[in-house]
Amino acid sequence: MAHRIAFHSARAGTGKSTIVANLATILVVSGYRVGILDANLQSALMHQYFSLDVNHPFPTLNQYLLGECQAQQMVYDVTPRTTPTLPGQVLLLPASTDAQALEQVLRNGYNTDRITDTLVSLIDQLQFDFFLIDTHAGWQERTLLTMLSMAIVDTLLIVMRLDQNDYQGTGVLLDLARELEVPNIALVLNQVAMHVSHEQVQERIEQTYQCPVMALLEYSDHPTLVTQNHLFVLKHPRHPLTQSLKQLAMLLVQTSPMSKEAGASEPSSL
Repeated sequence: MAHRIAFHSARAGTGKSTIVANLATILVVSGYRVGILDANLQSALMHQYFSLDVNHPFPTLNQYLLGECQAQQMVYDVTPRTTPTLPGQVLLLPASTDAQALEQVLRNGYNTDRITDTLVSLIDQLQFDFFLIDTHAGWQERTLLTMLSMAIVDTLLIVMRLDQNDYQGTGVLLDLARELEVPNIALVLNQVAMHVSHEQVQERIEQTYQCPVMALLEYSDHPTLVTQNHLFVLKHPRHPLTQSLKQLAMLLVQTSPMSKEAGASEPSSL
């Protein structure tokens, strides 16, 4: 059974997509079969991390939502080609970067029950160990797909920065997730300053939101973090950020349905 995890944030620019892409890569290095759904229709980025050109007329999530293709047609093997070959596999369900495609989806809407049933069936059919959903930020009406994502996952990770603009929005997202009865909810604090006490920050955030902090990622000004044309953890395996992401991956493995099954392993060295 796949561990289904949605990543959400109150606003754009929290580093959510970077975290999703690199976590998936760490899991693939460890031999897991990972699916990624790019539900960030307003700012689709996931294809860039895995060098998939969605400008070609290939089926994407947008076409599926409009009923123009089957779910199986929007699945692409984007496993990074490395030496040695990675033992796992990552399959991406991308979104289109075409503004007209987004507008058409928002204008026409989509059948949420059909999408929910189809995604659950597809996850089982493709035998994923992990299925990661990168949602679009916010909680307005047009984030219906985000709410849908919350409804089918085992775990919701809300990515936030220690910024005043994130505080209220994170509280709203937590209320929504609790109303939808998401089984497991946790926070991921990103871009935390190195000079502050991480223990005090974690304690304060957990008390404020009555929600556990699963990971605390330090601020990094590494120039390659602002690009989406490569996977940071493969190029910088010894960087502190890579090590922190490996710890987060380990926690996801330990809390997955596989943790009770033989063969579940901790993330391997990159």
